[in-house]
Amino acid sequence: MRKIVLLFLIACWSTLPVLAQCTNMTLSMSDSFGDGWNGAAYTISNTQTGVVVASGSLDFAAGGDGISTGTDFLCLSDGCYSIFVGGGSWDAEITWSLSNTATGTIAGSAPQTIDFEVGAGCGGGGGNPGGGCDNYTFSAFGGTFDTEISWNILNENGVIQSTGSSTNGIVLCLEPGCYTIEMFDSFGDGWNGANWQILDSGGSLIDQGTLLTGSVGTAIVAIGGASCGDGGNPGGGGPAIIVDGSSYLPAELISEVFLGDCLEASNITYTGSPEQIGTFSNGTGIGIEEGIILTTGDISLAPGPNSTGSDSHSAFSAGNALLTGLAGMPTNDAAVFTFDFTASTDAVSFTYVFASEEYPEFVCSSFNDVFGFFVSGPGYAPNTNIATVPGTNVPVAIDNVNNDPFCAPNYPAYYVDNTGGTAIEYDGYTVPLTATITTVPCETYQITIAVADAGDTAYDSAVFLQAQSFTAGVNVEVAASNLDGIQSTPASCGEGGVFTFVNDGEPFTEDVTLTFNIGGTAQAGAVYDPIPTQITFPAGTTILEIPIDGIVDQLPDSPQTVTLQLDQACTCSPPPEITLYLCAQLFLPVEWNGFIAEANAQQWQVECRWSTTDELNNDHFRIERSVDAVNWQSVGFEESVLSGEYAFTDRYPLTGEAYYRIVQVDYNGTESATGARRVLLQDDKETISVYPNPGNGTFRLQNWSGQELTVRNSNGQMIPFELSETGELHLAVAPGVYFIESVSPSGQIGRERLVVR
Repeated sequence: MRKIVLLFLIACWSTLPVLAQCTNMTLSMSDSFGDGWNGAAYTISNTQTGVVVASGSLDFAAGGDGISTGTDFLCLSDGCYSIFVGGGSWDAEITWSLSNTATGTIAGSAPQTIDFEVGAGCGGGGGNPGGGCDNYTFSAFGGTFDTEISWNILNENGVIQSTGSSTNGIVLCLEPGCYTIEMFDSFGDGWNGANWQILDSGGSLIDQGTLLTGSVGTAIVAIGGASCGDGGNPGGGGPAIIVDGSSYLPAELISEVFLGDCLEASNITYTGSPEQIGTFSNGTGIGIEEGIILTTGDISLAPGPNSTGSDSHSAFSAGNALLTGLAGMPTNDAAVFTFDFTASTDAVSFTYVFASEEYPEFVCSSFNDVFGFFVSGPGYAPNTNIATVPGTNVPVAIDNVNNDPFCAPNYPAYYVDNTGGTAIEYDGYTVPLTATITTVPCETYQITIAVADAGDTAYDSAVFLQAQSFTAGVNVEVAASNLDGIQSTPASCGEGGVFTFVNDGEPFTEDVTLTFNIGGTAQAGAVYDPIPTQITFPAGTTILEIPIDGIVDQLPDSPQTVTLQLDQACTCSPPPEITLYLCAQLFLPVEWNGFIAEANAQQWQVECRWSTTDELNNDHFRIERSVDAVNWQSVGFEESVLSGEYAFTDRYPLTGEAYYRIVQVDYNGTESATGARRVLLQDDKETISVYPNPGNGTFRLQNWSGQELTVRNSNGQMIPFELSETGELHLAVAPGVYFIESVSPSGQIGRERLVVR
């Protein structure tokens, strides 16, 4: 039974318990620009065994101020190690240090690899020689608002580790025993689909869970076979699901609800009774917010609370031969979807939950409702069942996924006891699981998704399929433009430009990282500043940009190219190569000495400074600002003084990331512009931030605690709005750009740009 407590925890690292045969070490992470490591990460490996023992990054949930500095606390056994730091968009901004190595504190930058020893060093044999602890990997991620989540893991001695969302996972050396997972959500509405999980050194799942609602929750995890009572992580919390059996035709449930990006489906058929299928929503309690449901009974009986142990409805539909073969007994009341699909990438995956009223009393009995996902096509024997326990070939079934120790193998880590649950009626269900199909791009496959009663027509079961999760990748388009926002061509070449990435497919519900190849005739580091070879879309983000800054003194007169080609593309042909053209701006009337733009967080303003040596026919300078280095707006004007120093202060800057440039204007109206300069003004805890942004008129306010708010349009006129007690802002306005201003109790002013789509 999950225990929900209200508490405030202060982690005192000086009392970190000393685990057997390991040394407490501190990894300090810094970022000179103050916006985190932008995709970079550290990885520490044991060079004798090759095992990764720790990894992480400096992000908005890290320690310290969350963006400039952060700290991870490690416990490493005696041995020989290697630390690698790098892989982000702005590695030049990174510095780090690691304490308590055999030679003291080591430090470095990025990208960089340094070997070091701990304790007795390489002579100590590495790993955990004779120690009482083993390596486990803890991770927490996958939700809609991962920046809100944080967690602690404790034993009887106190806090062992504390941080926020962790996609890569953190390696902990844990002794056998009972550990407490404390889960926190800064917004107070649960983890919104995120999950924590613990894997052993072989990659097997030990346990997992989530914070369904509220700000704080706890779960108990047993490590090394320890007996921890029933304090594990039983589920069933959260609101009752909502079902709908009338809004979609059977084929539309697949084509309109289930299918995601990068594939096409055809020949969709359904066999079964109409009441056995439909959509569901409000599914946070089972870990899947919305999707389609197939049952052996009636979907109207699926919503919680769990008020009976024998909910039954006979649809009087036939069984299914594939399920009969899987169950080893006759089947009835089958609900079956079959369709063909063609993927443009090398894998298709989807997320599902299986639930049943036959839990727990019919575990290892002759009555076992059955379901399966049967795939046929290149690389698969006809009707291969891919609904298997992760890392095994064992089918996910009532006898195989449960908490009955006398019914082996039972894989209890994937089972949720729904006794007293509120989300769904069924007595037990699986955690969200992922089924994956390895595909040959552009070849046709067939899948059958089916569930049925086995041996009788009593005690309903169901399969929940996550909406848009049947996907073969992400549909992202790339474009190249010059600094004026014009499509890049040889004729429009300039001293810089922008690669723009646009998500043209389903909205991202979790962070998505894309990799790509950079080529062209322009040499990185000689003609333009190097750029990363990957980019990460945070959940909910639609558009991202990578600026290309030419090195002015090295740019040629004739166009040179920078090309970008995605590794992953939703196309059966080779992905297109996107080209940006660079060249020197000839016959410039101004000789520039330099231009900088700097954020002043204390004054909440941006200061632009530039200087010139000679100005020929120069009339004035226009200061421009942009949120994407593509679309610019004028924010200031300075008359020419022929040569010298110039300065301009933007007293109403944007919150977050922005770009600035200076446009020089001749007497005859001819214009030329500097390259873009990036600045970041980050809210502190007294000022609010708004997301999703852009949005549809409904926004969530983070750090809102009663601050005075004003919303204005681009003409400065005040706009009425509605604000709920939970910090949800509603604007009934036409699409466009708006501005929200907050005044904290201490008088600090925060401003942010809102985009209503």
